[in-house]
Amino acid sequence: MIFFSGILSGLAAACCFALAYLFSKLFYEKSGKNPLHLLAISQLQMGIVALLVLPFAWSSEVQLSLEIILPLAGVTLFGGILGQASFFLTLKYSNPSQVTPLLALKIVLLAFASIVFLRKNIALLQWISIGMCFGATFMLHFSGEPIPVKTLLGVLVTCIGYALGDVFVTMLIEHLEMIGVTNPALLGACFVYAALGMFGLILVALTWKDIRTFSVWKFAFYFSLVFFVADVFLFTTFKLVGPVFGNILQSVRGILSIILAKIVAKKGMFYLEEDIGSAVMFRRLFAAFLFSVAIALYVI
Repeated sequence: MIFFSGILSGLAAACCFALAYLFSKLFYEKSGKNPLHLLAISQLQMGIVALLVLPFAWSSEVQLSLEIILPLAGVTLFGGILGQASFFLTLKYSNPSQVTPLLALKIVLLAFASIVFLRKNIALLQWISIGMCFGATFMLHFSGEPIPVKTLLGVLVTCIGYALGDVFVTMLIEHLEMIGVTNPALLGACFVYAALGMFGLILVALTWKDIRTFSVWKFAFYFSLVFFVADVFLFTTFKLVGPVFGNILQSVRGILSIILAKIVAKKGMFYLEEDIGSAVMFRRLFAAFLFSVAIALYVI
């Protein structure tokens, strides 16, 4: 039952992330603002939501210690700031349905780190999965407009941030669970976004003259709310089935982004996603499917 709940939570996170990435594009198109503005407003908004939810997730067993502060600082810096900032910048100049599946390139970085830093040998099945990732990337490159080099670099930086963030958030949740917190995933999410909210407050103060209109905050809130819910589901997934299987489930968001893009284009919202033909859509779906299979092969 726990494993099944973890699968449902992971799929819910993937759905919310796919929708949130589309809302980030909506923010850029409707507000005319840049990724720094979205980062500032969304971090502050999610920080406020976290503080509102915190009393319901709080546990008397919690005491600030290095076991909480260090992983909290790690996930805030790498996952929340580095990962989100680089992906916001990447999404502004790209189509979410073409870029989101590329987040699965995280396994290539894991393989590189294992070889160079951990001196580990990569098994044949893992080499095959790496080759599948490069093949899927090649397919995505030729499914619509070619993917610029700066977009690929942005995705790689995002993958680094998210990979390190996954490690630290798992450490945080495991410690909260160990000390007897009833809902460690929700409390962990509140801690992370409360910390990111302070960072967002600083950015908002620095950019206030550019973002003081109501409409800017309204379009940012669509993203903030869905992304916060997505992370709560993601933290729950890591708690129930672990980060390895959790990342396999998250690879599905590439497939969901492509399906969502087709729906949006059919509705005539071309400012969010370009209208693509059936052949291009199926190439993107197949590439996203290859990424999902590659991740599964790498970790089994």
